Amino acid sequence: MSYSERKSMNFLIGKVILSAQINDNNDIVVLKTSNDTIYLAWNGDCCAQCYLAHFSGLENLIGHEIVSIEDTEWMNLENGTYGDVLEAMGTTIKTNKGVVTFETRVSHNGYYGGWIAVSTTNPLDQYGSFKGADGLRDLKDF
Repeated sequence: MSYSERKSMNFLIGKVILSAQINDNNDIVVLKTSNDTIYLAWNGDCCAQCYLAHFSGLENLIGHEIVSIEDTEWMNLENGTYGDVLEAMGTTIKTNKGVVTFETRVSHNGYYGGWIAVSTTNPLDQYGSFKGADGLRDLKDF
């Protein structure tokens, strides 16, 4: 999948999630459905680091259908000197059982940002290339 074909999080609507894993760097989540493997890869621009900071609601995700997804606006947590900006964004996933939340953090130099790339072929980095997913563990262990 090329960078221009990166899917939005809305691609997950209607999917029933069977399992969820996260990598050691907390920047890739692998979701398995009955017919897909879906990779969520947290990416930062040139001078930014983006990662999953908090997660809740696993009991509402595994075995349940995703019915809607909503992102909150980026919120400034720290606005220090050049090179010392920390922002947060929340993603709320509603399933037919309840609510799941991902809290994203991005640390950058004041000019760049971050996002979650969604793919069904492999985790993608900020350039649309393969991003390794070493050290996968159950998301419940996050």
